[in-house]
Amino acid sequence: MKLIDFKNEAQALRDILQKYKEPDADLCLQAPDPIIQQVLNGKITQPISIGDIPCGYYFTQGTLRPVPGMISAFSAFANHIEGMHTDESKKFFANLDKKYAP
Repeated sequence: MKLIDFKNEAQALRDILQKYKEPDADLCLQAPDPIIQQVLNGKITQPISIGDIPCGYYFTQGTLRPVPGMISAFSAFANHIEGMHTDESKKFFANLDKKYAP
């Protein structure tokens, strides 16, 4: 787990949630924020289950899915937190943004 990449991904996810001014973004910013903050503080250095990240539904299938950059930001963060982060996965999720975001 590359901690610097993980911190960058956590911050990117937080930034995009803060820019999107909708109730679901606010909810998802508050719910997973303790995990994001732990990453930014270097307190999560081992993989954990993606099921431990609140609001996953909103990012992948709910109202936040169409937000430009949201799928790739959440997916990079989620894959990294599970220990599955690779350059190939970054490219894959970046392509999802192009395909599914308006």
